[in-house]
Amino acid sequence: MRAVVRQRRSLLAAGITAVSGRFCGGDVVELRAPDAAMVARGVVAYDASELATMVGRSTSELPGELRRPVVHADDLVAVSAKQAKQV
Repeated sequence: MRAVVRQRRSLLAAGITAVSGRFCGGDVVELRAPDAAMVARGVVAYDASELATMVGRSTSELPGELRRPVVHADDLVAVSAKQAKQV
């Protein structure tokens, strides 16, 4: 997750290890590292239920309608440790 933020890359399903909460495509979600630290916020392209079926899968394994980035780099904002504590 931190690499996505540092290198300003889109988040793909293959880079996701878990999904929690309820959200719809177009909602702003928190992106967390494996240690649960919030590292970014972004506009998610999928509903939580869709995303749960995609976790850890490479783009080539997904049907065509699910091959978009989960969070596009243009819709991703890094959050510093200090900012994360203020939330």
